[in-house]
Amino acid sequence: MADSPPGKPPVNWPHVGTIEHLETRSRGIPFVAEFLVNGLIRVRFGTNQRHEKAIPRDVLVTLAATLCGRRVPVFGEGSVHEYLADRTHDSFFSETRLASYVCPLLVYLGLAEYEGTNLRFH
Repeated sequence: MADSPPGKPPVNWPHVGTIEHLETRSRGIPFVAEFLVNGLIRVRFGTNQRHEKAIPRDVLVTLAATLCGRRVPVFGEGSVHEYLADRTHDSFFSETRLASYVCPLLVYLGLAEYEGTNLRFH
C-alpha cells in the first residue's frame, strides 16, 4: 500500500476478471474472489461456493488506509470487526465471515499481514 496514493488500490491490485482461489486461514476451506469491473469483489463461499457476496473495493482500501501502519486485533475493541461494523452496517462482516474470508482477502491483496491473531496494515 505504501506505493499507492491514499485511498487508492495497491499497485498490485488484480485485473478486472481475475478469479482467485483462496483458503480460510484456520481450516483451509476454499473460497473464490472475483474482481469485477464495477469496483466490487465477488466472494463465493460455502459448499461448492454456492453463496456469494459482493464487497466494494473501496471498503477494503479505506480500511487499509485508515489503519495503515497499525497492528489491529481482528475482534474486540479497536478491531477490524468494530471498524467495519461501525462504518458499513453490513451483516456480511460477521466475526465468522470476517475471519474466514475478509482477512485472508486483505492479506492476499497485500493490504495487511497476520501477526498472530492480529493484522498489521500496510
